Amino acid sequence: MEFSESYRTKMREMCGVFHNRGRFVCTMCMIPIAVIFILSDKILIAIKQDPQVSLIARHYVTVLIPGVWAMGQFDSTKKFLSSQYKNHIPVWVQLVTTLLHLGWCNLFIVKLDMREYGAAVATNITYILNLAISDTLIRCMANSSFKNMVFWYNKTCYQDLGTFLRIGVTGMLMLCFEWWAFELLAIFTGYLGVTALAAEVVII
Repeated sequence: MEFSESYRTKMREMCGVFHNRGRFVCTMCMIPIAVIFILSDKILIAIKQDPQVSLIARHYVTVLIPGVWAMGQFDSTKKFLSSQYKNHIPVWVQLVTTLLHLGWCNLFIVKLDMREYGAAVATNITYILNLAISDTLIRCMANSSFKNMVFWYNKTCYQDLGTFLRIGVTGMLMLCFEWWAFELLAIFTGYLGVTALAAEVVII
């Protein structure tokens, strides 16, 4: 019984290590992603996309950089909570923030007429709220359910990254290939014109 409890404690500690290691890797990945976002209009124009649409896309993704970072951190948090049998936490968090997202969109896009900037700000707020609320709940439960969590600034985040990446990158590609297929569809739809691209984006 003592061995079993010790083993479970060690596994909970490792879940925290892997969670924070994932967060560290996601943060490092955001550096080249941010550069691509900043140069996105030039990249899109280079592959023959509409210049005006390309500029709007750059406005949107550049403002969205903090939200994309928060989304990556929250994805790691969801995996961590799943490993702790706490799936209900991200479900309820996202339910609340999705409902609030409708309000943010109405405020920034419709009432303040901020167009693509408003859409990016609304999405930033939602993604950052997902992260902030779930992290706050984890910290509040740290003395009970998550007492063995290792916080992100612990040195274990930076250890054995090679093994982590060997497993993580293949898992990432498995998920991303499906996602990228839809993104490539948007690129090819752009060759059909602005109206066709707008219709495809709305449907997606």
